[in-house]
Amino acid sequence: MVILALVIGFLWSNNIVKKAVSEQGRRPVKPLLALMVNLPAGVFLLYYSYRSEKLFYSALLIPPEHEGFGVLDLMWIVIVSDYVLKLATVLLKTVITLLPHSCMHYQNRGKYFLVVEMGSQLYRCLAPIQPWLSYLLDGYTGPPKVLGVLFSAAYMVCKGPDIVTKMKCFQGSIVKFVNSVNYGCTPSKAQLEDAGGLCPICHDDFFSPTMLSCKHIFCEQCVVTWFDRERTCPMCRTQVADDPAWRDGSTTHFLQLY
Repeated sequence: MVILALVIGFLWSNNIVKKAVSEQGRRPVKPLLALMVNLPAGVFLLYYSYRSEKLFYSALLIPPEHEGFGVLDLMWIVIVSDYVLKLATVLLKTVITLLPHSCMHYQNRGKYFLVVEMGSQLYRCLAPIQPWLSYLLDGYTGPPKVLGVLFSAAYMVCKGPDIVTKMKCFQGSIVKFVNSVNYGCTPSKAQLEDAGGLCPICHDDFFSPTMLSCKHIFCEQCVVTWFDRERTCPMCRTQVADDPAWRDGSTTHFLQLY
């Protein structure tokens, strides 16, 4: 029941953040504020209810305090920690979404979401290591202890490529965060008149217009949000941006079990 509640809570909160990010300046504030209260309260209640098991150790990369636990206990620790870390990721993205335009330009939000998501995936990749090593090493006593050491070594060999991949993804997100991305240039007055004076995305007067390489003109805020989800121009499908993955405020559904 606890795991089911964590899954439902994550899906609900993740959907709220994605929807709020897509609405830009018209984002609903009340649901986001509700997340700011409910998510920390829910995690605190979970850890307080199971305080004797010290479940928070795994989320902090600390070895479990108790020894000799079974495979079901291992899965319980790993799954709870993974979903708590994903909820913490959603909470951080909620804070970014709530920041006013004066504090953070809409054009930069996607890069912040990408860095947060890649950092979260790297951290969640490291979180199960301590419980798994404790299970493998403490599950064997006496002469079979050698078997536990061999299993632990095999686990780390299998885990290595996954850690390296996540580190490269996080490094790539930092590079994208540092580098300034410009999707177009400022159009002239004549070009604005030829475009009709209305943004094809929001169907309102142009606000801080930008012209893409394909000569189509949009509000900068509108087209930046578009490229947080798509690679191509909204009008002619000419490829303009790179991979937009994780720039829309979403958090991965992938469950890190090992």
